[in-house]
Amino acid sequence: MKPKRIVQIVLITLTVIILAVTPVLAAKPQDVIQRSNGFPSGLHFNLNIHGKDPAVFDCSAMAPGGNSIFVGINDTATIQYVTNTKRTSNFPDGTSAYELYALDPCAVGGDKIAQVYLPTKVQVVDEFGGTTLVDSQGYYVFARILGKPENKQTESGPSTMILEPNIVVQACNDPGTDPNFPDYTDCLWSLGLIVGDNLYLANDETFERFDPAATGGKGKSTARDISPLFTYSGWVYWGEDPDTNDDGSLTDADIPVDWATAYPGANLNGNATLELYEWVLFHPDIDGDNYVDHGDATAAEYWLALAGIDIDTNDDLDISLEEWQAFQVTLGHAEYFDAAWIFDIADLVVTAQGITNNGATLVQFRFYPKNPDLTTYRP
Repeated sequence: MKPKRIVQIVLITLTVIILAVTPVLAAKPQDVIQRSNGFPSGLHFNLNIHGKDPAVFDCSAMAPGGNSIFVGINDTATIQYVTNTKRTSNFPDGTSAYELYALDPCAVGGDKIAQVYLPTKVQVVDEFGGTTLVDSQGYYVFARILGKPENKQTESGPSTMILEPNIVVQACNDPGTDPNFPDYTDCLWSLGLIVGDNLYLANDETFERFDPAATGGKGKSTARDISPLFTYSGWVYWGEDPDTNDDGSLTDADIPVDWATAYPGANLNGNATLELYEWVLFHPDIDGDNYVDHGDATAAEYWLALAGIDIDTNDDLDISLEEWQAFQVTLGHAEYFDAAWIFDIADLVVTAQGITNNGATLVQFRFYPKNPDLTTYRP
């Protein structure tokens, strides 16, 4: 039976305060020490989210760049985050590949989607003025409302912004044959991966809803750790369709002529020729529907029998999805992630985070590298 996947969406509400914006720090490695405002101290990137009135604010012609994006003041929007582990070149305006960068700052009107690039490496300045590139190893993410509320204090409470967990929109790995891959911000020209549902479960200690009555819409609110909204739990699979000529049938015509160099791992029995059953079994998604499920495991039974390969570890005369997944793990075509930094699942990842803004004029996200050589988190 196909296992059921439980997907729970957890919302975090941030309450409003009035506070000045803090610039991005360019500092040497240091400990992250919790401060009274809820933000840790230490090396980090800022992302400023500005709430604007769509009736009077037009950002449609705004050029990429900077660390600010714009959303409707009382509206919904989506923030897409992009990472590319292979990127080394600066952006067109000269911004370093190792800085947070607004690829599309405008989510007011139009498609209501802003896009932000997150660097996977951090450029650290040492005490002698030299620079070193260090892997960020993901980020701790904190958020806080900073701006003056648009809706003031109302019966429903102060201004809020609701944040949803990130979902994976695209994921792909560098095929090693495309010199332009490091500059990509999407997977349109690359081999995509199949990403399942994010098996996202709430933790009551982590997800707290701000109580408007506690602040009365006045004074200071503290930043909250929203890092769990940037995690992924679930399977990721190599995403190619074995029906390469897209004729609806799996035949020898689907086997690439250059398989020996392009797909050496497909030769499961080590012979000089690549059999059709080897080509098919090399693909997690046998039926090419962009999902890996029990249907693929059932389809695999025929091809496994032709190959003389037994993966029925339960000896129940049925290939389960779990057994099919385990077989693909041995081929390097499947991997399970448990509460991982969501951008660790592939070389290039694009995620989408839905937001609902109810009167917030400025919200700040801070991204602190998880690398222990850069920061030490003290919750």
